[in-house]
Amino acid sequence: MCDFLISCRNILLRLLVRRAVLPCHAKKSNNNFVRQFSASAMAASRPPWEESYRLPPTTQPTHYDLYLHPRLEEADFSGRVTIHVDSADAARSHFVAHVAKPLEVTSTRLEREDGEEVKIRDAFEHAPHEFWVVALEAPVPRGRYRLTMDFAGRLDQSILGYYKSVYDDERGRKRAIATSKFQPTYARRCFPCFDEPSFKSTYRSGLKALFLYNDNNTGNVN
Repeated sequence: MCDFLISCRNILLRLLVRRAVLPCHAKKSNNNFVRQFSASAMAASRPPWEESYRLPPTTQPTHYDLYLHPRLEEADFSGRVTIHVDSADAARSHFVAHVAKPLEVTSTRLEREDGEEVKIRDAFEHAPHEFWVVALEAPVPRGRYRLTMDFAGRLDQSILGYYKSVYDDERGRKRAIATSKFQPTYARRCFPCFDEPSFKSTYRSGLKALFLYNDNNTGNVN
């Protein structure tokens, strides 16, 4: 009889322990599920330009028309670039190019190859990935597009990208020039571009500069 009571007591104790422990395990498992679900929901709600620092491979630049106007005395520059882009997406809602400080984009325009303008909902910088994002009012089909951006920047803030340099000429006089350092990822400091090695393009460039043709006179060259 005594052994029977002891057995009953042990069984009852095990049941009580299981009741005390199981809710705790269940609560922990449930919290993990909530955390995983929340993380998945947040990832799904993030816009594409926040998901990766790489440009989408389905947009390929094929040609650049680039114009630069450096002003050495003011240590600044401005310009315009038109990037010809092939988009392979059936429906693309945005375009992305690289832009990095101190470059500022002042206007953005998108056109189809035939010149028809594509309406832009918003154009803005995503600084963590050094992106210039062009969000469209409605998705566009695959095809060829022209992305045009006006921009401005400084020549005196670093020796990366596009900057002012000074040298001594043969007479010992100080001369200023605008020079560049684009490798590995500094072209984006000079003009908006697809600044990754896998993107190969042709260029047509123009430069407006102040030049000295004798000791007393200056002139403009385009």
